[in-house]
Amino acid sequence: MQAHRILAIELALVIFFAMIAPSILAQSPFSETLVDVKQIGNSASSIASENTSSNSNETSKGNIFQRFGSFLKTSLNKLVSAIKDRNKPGKLPVYINRAVTIPGHETAEFVFQGICPLPGSVENTNKAAKKEAFHRYIILSYYPKTDITSQPSQLIVVDSMTGKAVRRFALYLEADKPYTGHAGGITAAGRYLWVASGYKLYGFDLQMIIDFVADKKAKSPTTEPANMPPSFALAACDLVAKNIYEVDSSASYVSFDGEYIWVGDFVKSSDKNYGPVPHHAKNPFKCKTWIAGYRVDDDGMPTASKKYQFTSDDKIREGHKPDRLIFCRESVQGFALGNGFSALSVSYGARASKLAFYQVPVAKNAVKHSFKPEGQSKTFSADAWVINNENHLATLKLPAGSEDLEFDGNILYVGFEGASPNYSKKWTKINPLIKIESRFYLMNPKLIKELDL
Repeated sequence: MQAHRILAIELALVIFFAMIAPSILAQSPFSETLVDVKQIGNSASSIASENTSSNSNETSKGNIFQRFGSFLKTSLNKLVSAIKDRNKPGKLPVYINRAVTIPGHETAEFVFQGICPLPGSVENTNKAAKKEAFHRYIILSYYPKTDITSQPSQLIVVDSMTGKAVRRFALYLEADKPYTGHAGGITAAGRYLWVASGYKLYGFDLQMIIDFVADKKAKSPTTEPANMPPSFALAACDLVAKNIYEVDSSASYVSFDGEYIWVGDFVKSSDKNYGPVPHHAKNPFKCKTWIAGYRVDDDGMPTASKKYQFTSDDKIREGHKPDRLIFCRESVQGFALGNGFSALSVSYGARASKLAFYQVPVAKNAVKHSFKPEGQSKTFSADAWVINNENHLATLKLPAGSEDLEFDGNILYVGFEGASPNYSKKWTKINPLIKIESRFYLMNPKLIKELDL
């Protein structure tokens, strides 16, 4: 009964806003045309006009109320259907090659964050390997809700051909010290699987991951592990960080383009919890944040050695000076650099996400950006670019809660946190028509006509 009352309240609110709004344009995340929802007041007025020729005021009044009641009933039925059907899989756009269920969201212990393909070998993470046509196994990262589980952050490997999760990895800073960080983004570079969070990149042994996925003798547990979702009952292995690399970024997300690791901030100026790093916001592009680029060697280790301290979140941080910088908009959850485009995953709260595409930053339009972190007497500099409205190509609407991005030379990977019980019910109460997606996507940018690739 409580659920029915909540649904009735949500429907009443939607109808109320429809009545007071002059015009509402509604669009599903994958709709190609806008749907015009007429104002109820205007509809009633037009009905009244049609009846002015009636000889009986009582009959005219009856027609008005009959039609108005019919309009409300039809609108209510459409809203009920829209809310019930909003999260049915349906037909996906042609540019989405595959949609695969994100494991772990059947319960609330863990929340999905990062995504990247698992290469066949550690040599297959350089530029040449970007030519691979297909990666079967996809790595997903999760952070734990520490108030309901004592387990560390996790990596789950999913077979994208079968849609099944096949391996689990628990992450540790040291043998007896669990890593419980946000794991906001992951990327494979050289010999490392890099996990980003808390102004650091954590490097785990990529070969160990590859070997364990290939080990046919690995067995799933006979009982479900404690404080974990049932879908995490997989053959499991502990990973201990081999390297920790401090960066000049909050490390909310990360990606690798074959030459540079790109690590960025999630910034939302209107939310005091996600304010910008002070020296990132001081730039000629009027942007609040940057994505820091670090060149890596053949082993996938960043080569920048110059370090400095800076202030962020009212704390003194230490990070390596970036080799390159890309300035961008706020609310970014993921970044990827592709062949002919760069992409941002943009999301915040109970609303549709955006996948925004821009031209690729190139050397010829770089500027030398000078910056001085708070507390430093020395000024530093790096080549910098900006992605903004001037080099914008296209923006696609996606379901709520889009996260980390990765591009492997052919496929763009993106997943969503919205199906987590920590968000799904809360967000749908705020926005009954919001699209919640329980799958991650494998997308082909060449099939996005607006990009003209």
